[in-house]
Amino acid sequence: MIYDKDCCTSNGSCFVGRVGGAVTSVYRRNPKVEEAPLGSDLMLFDPTKSQFFVLNSTMAYLWRNCDGERSLDRIVESVCSDFDGADAHPIAAEMKTALDELVSLGMVTCG
Repeated sequence: MIYDKDCCTSNGSCFVGRVGGAVTSVYRRNPKVEEAPLGSDLMLFDPTKSQFFVLNSTMAYLWRNCDGERSLDRIVESVCSDFDGADAHPIAAEMKTALDELVSLGMVTCG
């Protein structure tokens, strides 16, 4: 399965790998974005845009898994293993939507 193959930036901040012959997008947090815990949420600050963002615990989990080594498929697998009873199919669609939002905000890069 291929995800976001066209969103890799030219500055080398993302990685495209091959898994089973398919190109796999790997997500990476923007290293300029600062983070701080805020109760059960996570606060992010983008100094380039002078903007704050608050992520709920689900989005914070996703943010922390954008480590530059995991594709959407691997993030979904981690949700299914970390949370008993999680169903991969609806999770994949929701995570894809959330990742697209983080990418559009410049908080995460992919490729």
